[in-house]
Amino acid sequence: AGETACGGGGGGCGWEGDGGWEGRGGGGAGGVPLPSSLEDALKALEADEDMVRRLGPTLVRWFVGVKRGEMAALATKEAELLEGLRDSLHERDRRRGGAGGEADEKALELARREAWRHMYLEFL
Repeated sequence: AGETACGGGGGGCGWEGDGGWEGRGGGGAGGVPLPSSLEDALKALEADEDMVRRLGPTLVRWFVGVKRGEMAALATKEAELLEGLRDSLHERDRRRGGAGGEADEKALELARREAWRHMYLEFL
């Protein structure tokens, strides 16, 4: 048996009786690739009948709902912060008589990261 997500060769995660992670399609050649986004991971969880059965459909619905609510709140906060920054940059450019260019794009990206960091810490 190969290494599991919990470390070790097949024990310690509660999957000992059904082939471990390898038996679920992950953990090695030919396995299912990991989701590339939180939404993809939530969809995969909802579609995983075995996990839904083990965790219980009520818990899965609650967890998925909370995570989607967090994503919506983060997206709203990010949009608000970016709109405010864009307005400030446009006003500055109007007063200066020119455009900011690449520096503004970097500022927007930093603001986007800060919005996500700030909102994430609120949920901890």
